[in-house]
Amino acid sequence: REAYKELMLIIENSMRSCIVTAPDYSVLELVSMARRLYIPSHKIPTPELKQDMNRRFAEGYKMLLRQYSLEANDRINSDDEHLGFSNKDLPEDARILKEHLEDYIRKLNELGLKDYQVPTLAYPNPLRATYIVLHLFVAWSLAAFPSLILNAPVGIVARKMAESERKRALAGSVVKITGKDVMMTKKIIISIVMVPSLWILYAFIICFFTNWGNSLKVWIILSMPLFSYAGIMATEAGMVDIKDLKPILMRLRPEKKREMLKLPYIRSQLQAELREFVAKIGPSLGDIYNKLEPLNWNELIKNRPYSVSASNFEYMAKSAAALMDGKSLSVKTD
Repeated sequence: REAYKELMLIIENSMRSCIVTAPDYSVLELVSMARRLYIPSHKIPTPELKQDMNRRFAEGYKMLLRQYSLEANDRINSDDEHLGFSNKDLPEDARILKEHLEDYIRKLNELGLKDYQVPTLAYPNPLRATYIVLHLFVAWSLAAFPSLILNAPVGIVARKMAESERKRALAGSVVKITGKDVMMTKKIIISIVMVPSLWILYAFIICFFTNWGNSLKVWIILSMPLFSYAGIMATEAGMVDIKDLKPILMRLRPEKKREMLKLPYIRSQLQAELREFVAKIGPSLGDIYNKLEPLNWNELIKNRPYSVSASNFEYMAKSAAALMDGKSLSVKTD
């Protein structure tokens, strides 16, 4: 029994150590954007570094709330909840930085761009646009047949069933924000069952309803997994090309082009402002700032109490739903 308890504790701490906690969904967006801006654009961070930096910014944000606001200190527990905090509780430089980050995120959402695309806006490259179009054409030409025959039926069924499952999960939960975990889990389960079932169905049709030679039938059946995988990879490459092609097409609209040309300068100014602020308040955050190597979040969480507020979880879920619907949600004060 003791070994079982110890194993469950290790699993629990490990799961918490890989989760980025934030007071609400908007703060989680701020944390992710701050991490992207803080890391130099020419460096490609590893998944481990991304997770570590996200947690540092999230924990640093919550430490600032406790440090600068007595009201926030009364309302924020040792993990991730807050109820009565507002921008006016932050010092002026932190409040201005937060507003600038929110404004930058809003502009990106309005233009339908990602942060990694902004640095490329200052240096338009016609050759790159030509390459993207050609690559998109080749990728989707390769993906068309295998995706339509082998992947599309599974994808359509999995998407509809997963979306239905996601809505049911959100309706019955106060802690889920978007329910993407439920949706992805359902898609994986459906795909595990349907993909081989579809191959078996096609194999049955080929064997009993065609007059092809036996060797051709065997080669077609054995090549189904290969063509299915190739279709998935080609479709994924095509979707990336579409995202990269969008800024190029938007340049054709003069009003959008003017806004887009301002973004690289805004981003560089925001990077400098963020790094200056982090350098200013960083030493007061302890190991979160001073320790260069990845932190042992497992130990940090183990050494502090953990409590969960159901009311806060409910507020977080409602806040996220309101943000996704484009509505505002007033902050609870009681």
